[in-house]
Amino acid sequence: MGDAREISVLDPFGGDGRLIDWLVQAWQRQQTKPVRWNVELWDLSEFGFETARQRFDALKAAGIDL
Repeated sequence: MGDAREISVLDPFGGDGRLIDWLVQAWQRQQTKPVRWNVELWDLSEFGFETARQRFDALKAAGIDL
């Protein structure tokens, strides 16, 4: 994935989005080239999705293309 301009990720147990949040932040710390993140969360219940939205809004506010 070295020169990827776009990264798609799906978490079938998305919950509060914590795993994707950690992934995006870790990737951003290690990379110098900007990428666009296509993220999809699935879960059996909507519990936690509002927290996920807040996490992703914070990433966007930090300049991450999500």
